[in-house]
Amino acid sequence: GSVDGNRLWGKELNLQLAKVQWSPDARVILFCTTHGECHIYDSNGNAVSKLSTKQLQGGGLSNYIVGIDWYTGREGIPQDYEIPVLALCTDTGRVQLMKHENDDQPIIVDTKMKVNGIKWNPAGTVLAVFGQQHVATEPGPSSVVSFYSNMGYHWKTLRVPGAGISSLSWEGSGLRVSMAVDSFMYFANIKPPVPWGYMNGTMVYAYHRPERSDHCLTFWHIERGERIIKFMKRFLGVMACNQYCVILTRNHEAEHSSVLLCNSIGSPIETKVIPFEGEFLSISNTFIVVTSKTMVYIWNFKERATKNGSGTNSGSENIRSLLEDESTFHIDDKPSRSYNKTQISDKKTTNPISCICVSDSILLIGRENGTIH
Repeated sequence: GSVDGNRLWGKELNLQLAKVQWSPDARVILFCTTHGECHIYDSNGNAVSKLSTKQLQGGGLSNYIVGIDWYTGREGIPQDYEIPVLALCTDTGRVQLMKHENDDQPIIVDTKMKVNGIKWNPAGTVLAVFGQQHVATEPGPSSVVSFYSNMGYHWKTLRVPGAGISSLSWEGSGLRVSMAVDSFMYFANIKPPVPWGYMNGTMVYAYHRPERSDHCLTFWHIERGERIIKFMKRFLGVMACNQYCVILTRNHEAEHSSVLLCNSIGSPIETKVIPFEGEFLSISNTFIVVTSKTMVYIWNFKERATKNGSGTNSGSENIRSLLEDESTFHIDDKPSRSYNKTQISDKKTTNPISCICVSDSILLIGRENGTIH
């Protein structure tokens, strides 16, 4: 119907409907059924197609869609930017993130929760997933809100007292959330992670400006008070050490990343392309390490400088004794000199990588079950 109360069209869909969602540009309407299906109709009520939800299936006997949210783009990232803006979630905790309704390569996240609903923040950069989760130290399920980036990376989980969260809403600034729990209202401050690093008297940090689709990287020379601003598309992370910083971005190609070695004014020194999408990043005076949940990439970026007579590599023999200048290997494999930068494995793991840290002689890799390599 229209805003003046006139009926425009009506249709019997012969579906057991559970959720409905307009697209932000009013082109299409999504109808989700109680059986986990999602049907696409145009604004005139004509069936267009069925949204693929095959990858949402699993994780339990039920596949009831409990949440669907399509970010409008009004206060941040435009709709035509190549990042996920459409989110669907089943009660078994599987979340599907899509760039548009016809996206054939969605991002699937298993939150391991019994989900009640989902909600984008006002900038479309963080998705709040709220529901219940079993914790080993608790006799019963706990009420939690898990926060994920728009690329599906888990940021933090907030535990809330009470039997269950029935609804959640973001404040306009995106820095607070309110939650309805039983007969109570809870408010929580949300501190978004800010990627940053310090090198040779210069601090580099990244943030998102609502009026732009890319990230703003600021190189702030603290003593002189000078700021150099650069804009980076498909930004994933930044870290710094001594004289250099490393910037990680998603590549145009699917499941590839670019690693940029930069100086203190943000000028690129060298760029490498790795055959997977990086999630964790670390840098020392000698090594740059990028990992996904399963793959590890190590770049001895000082090796070339040493060969040219412009640097030293003392203290890095422990890592370099096993690896070449660039090496890629699966976390469940033993690294050796037989590995090279082009080697990639699609092998899964039951114990994904959760964090990394590298020095000039030691690489530490933490995994979800508490193991440290």
